[in-house]
Amino acid sequence: MSDKISAKIVLEGEAEYRKAIKNINTEQKELRSEMRLCTSQYAGQQNSIAALTKKGEILSKQYDAQARKVEIYSKAVEDASKRQEEAGDKVDALKSELEEANKKMEEMSSSTDTSSEALEEQQKVIEELKNKLALAEDGYSRAQMVTNNWQTSLNNAQADLNGLSHEIQNNDRYLDEARNSMDGCADSIDEYGNEVEEAQEQTSTFADVLKADLLSGAIKDGLKAIAEGIKNIATAAVETGSNFEASMSQVAATMGITVDEIANGSASYELLSKAAQDCGKSTMYSAS
Repeated sequence: MSDKISAKIVLEGEAEYRKAIKNINTEQKELRSEMRLCTSQYAGQQNSIAALTKKGEILSKQYDAQARKVEIYSKAVEDASKRQEEAGDKVDALKSELEEANKKMEEMSSSTDTSSEALEEQQKVIEELKNKLALAEDGYSRAQMVTNNWQTSLNNAQADLNGLSHEIQNNDRYLDEARNSMDGCADSIDEYGNEVEEAQEQTSTFADVLKADLLSGAIKDGLKAIAEGIKNIATAAVETGSNFEASMSQVAATMGITVDEIANGSASYELLSKAAQDCGKSTMYSAS
């Protein structure tokens, strides 16, 4: 990640801001294609030092581009807020003028010395002020909308920048792992770039099995029955090992795991079987 962010960008007008953002979007599009190329070049070895180093270089460039975008949006929000404040001041000033014009009209109307021509002129002043106020209020609403739009863009850009920062931190961690490993590959991700769970963290006991994704909403209604089934499996395993697979098949059927899936080496079935064996280990004999 670069520690340098481009010098303060001074832009005049909303059109210039949008032009600058458009240029960065073009740059980011090219960087995304560069990342896709990197992924294809290191297919099957994305946990290697070379792959992680290249990915880190691209992420750093993406971060710098995104940081410039955040800077531009921040400046746009600042300028839009100033314009909104100025528009609000103009509305307040016209309201005060209109209030004074109405007071004057009341005074003129209550005076016997005021001519009809003067009253007509004052009414024209009031109508003109009303028209100006309506335009000013419309201008304030538009300025407020522009400010809100820029702020929304800034929020999203900052969130993307935070995401890139987190991704860079992870990539740096994987790269350190790869550099310190015997085979030059990171341990926390596989060769396809997917995070690898530690065996200790995987579901291995019945309590964890209940939390695993293999339990569907319908099966959750029968958790108590399944728990009893696991308990029975452990007991059966202690009494006779030959009954273990039969008992396992019964509980597997309850959980929707078919015979064909078991025969083909279902990961869900293997997970369930291991949970039962772990329960059996808590007794004085093994469940396998």
